[in-house]
Parts: sequence; structure tokens; C-alpha cells
Amino acid sequence: MKSKINNFLEYLPFLINKKLSFFLTQIGELENLFSYHKNFQIKKPIFICGLARSGTTAVLNLLNNHSETGSFENQDLPFIKTLFFWNKINFLFYKGLKKKSRIHGDGLLVDQYSPESLEEIIWKDFLEEYHNSGFFNFLDEKYNNKEFENYYTNQIKKILKVRGNKKRYLSKGNYNIFRIKYIKKLFPDSKIIICFRDPVETSISSAKVHQIFLNLSKENLYFDKRLNIMCHYEFGKFRKTVAEHYKNLNNENFDEQEYYYLKQWHKIYNMVLNEYKNLDDVIFIDNKTFFENPILAKKLLNKLELDENLLTKEISFSRKTKFDDSKKKDSGLYEIYNHLKSLEQKTLLD
Repeated sequence: MKSKINNFLEYLPFLINKKLSFFLTQIGELENLFSYHKNFQIKKPIFICGLARSGTTAVLNLLNNHSETGSFENQDLPFIKTLFFWNKINFLFYKGLKKKSRIHGDGLLVDQYSPESLEEIIWKDFLEEYHNSGFFNFLDEKYNNKEFENYYTNQIKKILKVRGNKKRYLSKGNYNIFRIKYIKKLFPDSKIIICFRDPVETSISSAKVHQIFLNLSKENLYFDKRLNIMCHYEFGKFRKTVAEHYKNLNNENFDEQEYYYLKQWHKIYNMVLNEYKNLDDVIFIDNKTFFENPILAKKLLNKLELDENLLTKEISFSRKTKFDDSKKKDSGLYEIYNHLKSLEQKTLLD
């Protein structure tokens, strides 16, 4: 049997972060005493969410190239509790790192400066039963968690500070799809972007990435542990489903892996239509929109009240894989998809 790659040195900082969590929290509290970040105001923060493989990363990269937005980045790993201290010395850890393709196999190049979905690490520490069902529990305006709210807003202000005194916080968090009403309660002027994609395309792409992650798990000794620390449960050996007992979707014409992801697509976007279709400042975006008409990216900036002239560089969108349309047979899926398309027309294109 082929031995696994032992990348312990790469994993070591994550292990230290885990073992010294309490100590690092105290350092983070000390940072609060010696910084002016608390004077920052969180105005019109932008939250991107949606099912994995729906285009959230593409939208995140587009908006992160605006001079007014600030987001968590790969360089904030693994010590996000001590953002000020770690950002003073993290160049030693990332020195010499070159851009490389994401492990998802989508051709996107990333490095330490790439924006990343790290906010979930914060939610993990405050939501009950997080690793079981807590990460996908529906949170609305009735939910209260003062300890989380104080810490969360403080970390957002820190990000705005360390990214260079930015004006607008930018977040990508797939699981925030379950927390939009609570987020709107915390930040009434926030802008929410809900990404979606053709359901069959989503399932095929997800199944492909799942297999990539399974292969990496076999090759890399600490791959799964790092995924767990970063709260990525969509793919791989220890993936978690939000639709384990879901019976509202026929599995005819789909293989096991496709059906696994189609059930989640159906459940989540059905919930989206029921809960969010009438919320203010929510923008719906189909994954293929920018591939077919890249100029619409500027329309999104206008909807978000971001000056298009302050976009530091353009983002090119390219579709890598074509999918077999013959599998598009379930009317229930495409009734939801067509409704989402109408909301995109209303919230983005009109």
C-alpha cells in the first residue's frame, strides 16, 4: 500500500491553534486593548452564500478586487483569533509561496492573498451542537447570542483594519444560507448575495469534487483534519448532509452521488424561496450569468453601491466543464430553479 504524504509541518500551525485555543483567545482580547479598530463602523457589509459549487467563490473574487472591500484571506490562517499579531508575522510562514490551482479542480489559482471562507470558524465556537446539526440550523431574527455578536462584530472590524482600513466587509460563507434573517437582524443595511446554479450541473460538479477530496484523503495524512478545522463539510471522507432523511425528491435517473447533492439542492433552495424571496437587499445570481455576459458584473457593483471605477482589476469568468442536458428531467427541481431565475431578473437584472 502506498504511504500517505506526511505534511505534518503544514498541519502543525493548525494543531497549535487548536491546542492553544484558550490562550490565543486571550491574546486576541489583549489586541482589543491596543488597537483603534473598535472605532470602525460596519456599514453595508456584503454576505455571499449559496450551495457549494454555485459560484460563490467567483463572486467573492470579483468583489474582493474592489478597493473598498475587505475580506478574510488565506493568510489569516490558522490564527484568526489573533488577527493583528498574526498579520505582523505571517509573511514568515507564507514566504515564497506561489499561486497554485485550487484542490477543487476548477482551475482557479490561489495564494495567501486570496479571499477565503474563514468566517465559519467563528460560528463554530458559538453555535450549539455545531458538528452535528448546529452548522445548518435555521437562525432568524428571534435568535439571540450576545457573546457571539460581540465577538463577531469585533472580528469584522479587525478585518477591515488589517486589510488596510477598508470600508465594506465582504464575507463568503456557504452555511450562512441558513442564517440570513439573523444576519439581517445584526446588520439591517447588509447586502446579501444568494448564488445558485442549475441543479444537475451542481450535483455533477459536486460529485466530481467529492471524489477529488476522497483521493486527497487517501494520499495526504492530515487532509481530513485540516478540512474539519476549517469547517468544510460539503465534500470528502467526513462530509455532512443537510438532507439525510429528505424524501421530497425522486431519485430516478440519477446515480447515488448525484442524488446525494440533488437532495440538498432541492431542500436548501426550496427553503430559500420560502424564507428569503421577499427580503430587502437580497440579490440572486445564477452561476452562468457572468459566464454568458461578463459585463453584468458592473451591474452587480451598482446594486451593491460599489463604485465600478474603484475595481482594481477585472475578473475573467470561464466555464471548464460542459454537462449532459439529458439528465434534466425532474420537474420539481426546475420549478425551483426557474423561480430562482425570476428572482435574479428582479433583483439583479432589472
